[in-house]
Amino acid sequence: MALINQVALVTGGARGIGKAICNALLEEKAKVCITDILEEEGNATLEYFADKYGKDQVIFHKLNVVDVDEFEYIVDKVKQRFGYLDIICNNAGIVNESKPKLTAEIGVMNGIQVAHKHLINREGVKGGTVINTASRL
Repeated sequence: MALINQVALVTGGARGIGKAICNALLEEKAKVCITDILEEEGNATLEYFADKYGKDQVIFHKLNVVDVDEFEYIVDKVKQRFGYLDIICNNAGIVNESKPKLTAEIGVMNGIQVAHKHLINREGVKGGTVINTASRL
């Protein structure tokens, strides 16, 4: 399943499942925007993947998925860099320990809302792929 020139944004991509998703996408020749609230880990993951797959294939942006305006801003940055966006993978974990379920739900809903608005392929036809993952820590 080659994803040559597909552009993906992965939330929670700095480590764990998100990092593995980024790796799998890059292996299939996709361009990837790693996003995470963990900036230091995100930059380290970016460095690792840039060395492995090339600096033109991967970028990192800090993102708090609970902030829909920030999510929109990052999608605009991805489209500026790569020209379009094909895939959004809502993978970000839970940061707000006092309201974990609410935090996870808001992050996924924001990702779906942003995907609905922005997933347009190179031919100008609305479409794309949304992947929602969940795990328990």
